[in-house]
Amino acid sequence: MSIPFSFPADYLGSVASGEVIRYGAILKDAASGRIVAHMQETGLLQNMLSAPTAGLPLNPFSPISALSSLGANWQLYRLDGKIEQTMQIMQGFATLQMANIALAGLGLGVSVVGFAMIKSRLNEVSLKIDTLTDLVRRGFEEQRLRELRDLEARLDAQLDHAEEAWSHADGGTRVWTRVADNLNDMVYSYPRLIEQNLRAEAPQPEMLAYLLERYRVLAATRIECLILTGEMTSARDFATRFSRRTNSLLNDITPVDFARARIAANTREPHLELRRQLPEARRFVANLREFQDVFETKPLLIDALIERRQDGRDYIQSLREQKEPLVLLAL
Repeated sequence: MSIPFSFPADYLGSVASGEVIRYGAILKDAASGRIVAHMQETGLLQNMLSAPTAGLPLNPFSPISALSSLGANWQLYRLDGKIEQTMQIMQGFATLQMANIALAGLGLGVSVVGFAMIKSRLNEVSLKIDTLTDLVRRGFEEQRLRELRDLEARLDAQLDHAEEAWSHADGGTRVWTRVADNLNDMVYSYPRLIEQNLRAEAPQPEMLAYLLERYRVLAATRIECLILTGEMTSARDFATRFSRRTNSLLNDITPVDFARARIAANTREPHLELRRQLPEARRFVANLREFQDVFETKPLLIDALIERRQDGRDYIQSLREQKEPLVLLAL
């Protein structure tokens, strides 16, 4: 079955004029609210982001990252498939902007290029729980640290299994089903830890980002495994539950409250300290909202695939083979 992909440049004029707006991972007609297309990263984008020279942070909540306009990003995408030219242009701050799109979870799952790449990025030194040990001990007891290490190891193992399934004789269905089940057993652990961090006397953005990133990877991996096994309805229902749970966790966070919670009780000039903390708090909360929006629109993409009776594995395979960094599922 032919998949009707469009390219970002096709919509540049409409986005620039305001006729089409982005919400999460979809493009909508501004007047009617009708969904025009669903944005999807491809194997080419993931290959570029995983290159050793890319120097990209995995964490989309990093204070140095910034939300960028769709139009500004798309200027980078029309590169006629020239990898060398792409790598030359995608440097510095523009690269971080592009990374935000991919790493916030735009696509169906973690990586259309394979589960191994995201595992290697999760294993970067700056993102391992051992580098946050001192931070953890300030907010959690030793038992909580052991729990985080155990969750980290189990998530790594499931990503290994999911990647290996591509080469299995049965097409991977049996292993992907088992991975999806195992991840479902883990999915309730991270929200509890996120809530504890938010309720702490001084919430730590580094720890919150760490927990949210692994929660996102876990959920996105489960969604992709369900789609690869043809369990489209289960994938949509899980994506919907994940979005609702994420919203319940994050909706009440405001920049002022987040900044105020980080001010020590014995600070002599709390108003000055609040003003100092606010810019970073605003950036962090803006990225939280982007995180929410992306996952709130993910069930809509799966609904579109269900309505088209599109085979999930064929869809993901077609994204792996695309020669553009970003495509849109046209409706």
